[in-house]
Amino acid sequence: MRQAAASNDSTGRRTALGSAAGMPAVLVGLSAIPAGAKKGTRQPPSRQPTERVEISLPLEPELYCEILDAAGLASLALGDYMKARRQLKVSLDLHVKLFGPTHPLVADSKLHLATVLRRLGETDAARKLIDEAFGIIRGNGSDSTIQGGLALNELGALELQQDNLDAARSAASDSVGVLQKFSDPHVTLPMDTLARVQSACGDRAGAEVTYRAMLKIDGRTFLGVDHPRYAAHLHNLATVQQALGKLDAAAKSYSQVVELLIRLYGKSHPDLADVYANQGRLQQQIGDLGKALKSYQRALDLNRKLRGTHHPYVGYDLANLARLALQKGDARGATGLLTQALKLYRKKLPPVHGFIASALTFLGAALIELGRYAEAAKALHEAVEIWTQLFAKCIGASCDDLKASLAFATIAHNCAMAGMNGKPPAAVVLTDDERQQALKLPAPGDLGVLLIRKWQADGRVS
Repeated sequence: MRQAAASNDSTGRRTALGSAAGMPAVLVGLSAIPAGAKKGTRQPPSRQPTERVEISLPLEPELYCEILDAAGLASLALGDYMKARRQLKVSLDLHVKLFGPTHPLVADSKLHLATVLRRLGETDAARKLIDEAFGIIRGNGSDSTIQGGLALNELGALELQQDNLDAARSAASDSVGVLQKFSDPHVTLPMDTLARVQSACGDRAGAEVTYRAMLKIDGRTFLGVDHPRYAAHLHNLATVQQALGKLDAAAKSYSQVVELLIRLYGKSHPDLADVYANQGRLQQQIGDLGKALKSYQRALDLNRKLRGTHHPYVGYDLANLARLALQKGDARGATGLLTQALKLYRKKLPPVHGFIASALTFLGAALIELGRYAEAAKALHEAVEIWTQLFAKCIGASCDDLKASLAFATIAHNCAMAGMNGKPPAAVVLTDDERQQALKLPAPGDLGVLLIRKWQADGRVS
């Protein structure tokens, strides 16, 4: 399941436009001001009035940095990542020009831009900026300040995005320690990363406890229950509830998040795409395939529009649609969708990644359904190798989930090899352990259970 990333922003210095520079809220729509603009001059009107509010203020040059940062963070919050990247890049360049490359404000600016790049899937560029920010922070002796804590949070979020769970846990734990020391309400940012690590490691009961604690903190601070961060944390709680089998509670939480996000942002926001994707998984899990299709398509349309056609989450949405097609008996359609998803994943994700392993596994299953055994065997061989590597470094209860996924991929690979070698039906005989592991696949692996039972009915396995 995909969890909301909105809560993992290193925006502790300025979380809303004007909060640091004292600028009026009317500036939310301000376009990037050129670094060479003279003090007190009025810029020509934008050709897109919705992106600009005309002002004429006797600003000092450093205040342009504040405005650009605030405008970029506003664009980030509104889900316009491309615009945020442009604004924050101009802001960073201006910060360096005005303050020098080692100033604390330059570190902040680098972290803000890193957040946007991470959201866009440009993880190498994001890591470079985070490393540079840490160099500035350590050079200024600010490791144990709020700024250092927020930098650790951004590092933890990036490590989690790249499936580096140990590194994510370490950075997030350190971040929590620093921010708690200052009683900073942004402590729920790294707490979110820790909860997501708990969930990824199979400790979903622990993750549920963490999320409920976070929601209490959010609700009693300046954020409140109508804040986007509260919505992000409630969404992530819903994914945990779903994984725990608390389907009614998960459905209620998803609905609350959709309502809140639409009230905050309207019907076009990246976080809304994440909720639709997970709602679709829940709907598919309970057999409401028509609603699942609508949810997956909404997620795909929003991600293509807001995150770009090459973002890994577009691949995730394509893979969701593919699994749905496979469950409905459309193996040919599933094959095409999974091929597209893998093409995106391989460009943006590390080679040993669960998204890639899952897509390869179900691609192999779809090819078996089409009788294309040699192609299926090739895809499933790679899937087994990735699942094996992931299983080797798993932690705690997550090993059960990975073992089940590995068992299903292994069974499918054996089916493909039997078909390729022209062996008779029921040539693949499951061991007791394989049968036990594969048939207890957790959601979203329920499709694997359905396929194994179908292959048993077809006489492919016994």
